[in-house]
Amino acid sequence: MELGGEAGRVIGNYILGGRAGSGSFAVVWRARHRQSGLEVAVKEIDKNHLPVNNPKPNSKNTVKMAAAGDPSNNLLKEISILSDIRHPNIIRLFEAIETEDRIYLVLEYCDGGDLAAYLHRRGKLSQDVARHFMRQLASGLQVLNENRLIHRDLKPQNLLLSTNEATPLLKIGDFGFARYLKPRDLADTLCGSPLYMAPEIIQNKKYDSKADLWSAGAILFQMVTGRPPFDGNSQLQLFQNILTSGELRFPQDALDELHPDCIDLCRSLLRQNPVERLTFEEFFNHKFLEEPSSFILFATSNQVLVQRVSQVDELIGNMASAAAAYSKAKLLLSFIVQEATSLPLKPQFSLTSSDRERIEGYMSNFESRQRHAQALQLTSM
Repeated sequence: MELGGEAGRVIGNYILGGRAGSGSFAVVWRARHRQSGLEVAVKEIDKNHLPVNNPKPNSKNTVKMAAAGDPSNNLLKEISILSDIRHPNIIRLFEAIETEDRIYLVLEYCDGGDLAAYLHRRGKLSQDVARHFMRQLASGLQVLNENRLIHRDLKPQNLLLSTNEATPLLKIGDFGFARYLKPRDLADTLCGSPLYMAPEIIQNKKYDSKADLWSAGAILFQMVTGRPPFDGNSQLQLFQNILTSGELRFPQDALDELHPDCIDLCRSLLRQNPVERLTFEEFFNHKFLEEPSSFILFATSNQVLVQRVSQVDELIGNMASAAAAYSKAKLLLSFIVQEATSLPLKPQFSLTSSDRERIEGYMSNFESRQRHAQALQLTSM
């Protein structure tokens, strides 16, 4: 799909660079903020290519409707949801820009691509790396669950990675199929990706947010075995294999290598009957996802980061205060790393190299956001 012509165009305060990807209704561009140099991803959507139930192509009320929470279509829901949620493991929407025939979503840029490409390069992952990603997926899902949101399209292609490092920060992206689900309410829309789709969706049954847990289990299985839990020569055969499966089967070499906790988590998430599937609380507290005691300092710093994000997001229109808050969070994280490195701490409270990498990733994230806030402050003067 060709949208917008050559790179180099200026959209708002952003200069478009090369194409980063494309889909049925949109093209994603790498871009930079004109003042701060912050690298972002700009998702360009042609209104004429949206489904017929969207606002008329020439209307300029789409973004305003989204800000008001209008759930009339997937695009509006995506804008509304990402405008409301701030979390390190959820992709960040900086702003939405609208013209007569286009909508541009300015999103956090993830230089590491997605988990699908990561798995293609590396194949089967070690349990430590798989645990690293599952903890972050669980952290993002916890926020969605607290906000009564169901994603409905969790798959490696929609899990973005912040950098090209061995253990980058994972962020849940693509909220086009997501929706709010009130307690005891059920969804009935057939959506998702076949390899990661829960049996209740395949069978056109009503379903709840536990459908996301099935997808999480399929992703974990693929990470530790190198292949999805179910396959087939056609979509129909794939669905039949999913619906007729009994206890989840692992390759023999995986059974020999994997810890029982990892196998238990996979099987407990990939249960046909959603009633028998783990609850969200059981998933978040599963033994396979338990943090070692050496991670206590990082957990503390992560809480600080989330608190800072919440504070900044409340500072609407006050970019000077936002920039200062980002700076304070970055300095505090830096202090934690320095203290853990230099002080004679007990071994169980020391930071591992992986812990430091993740904290440094958060610090880099805050540095970028600080520059962005400062640039917005300058443009508003």
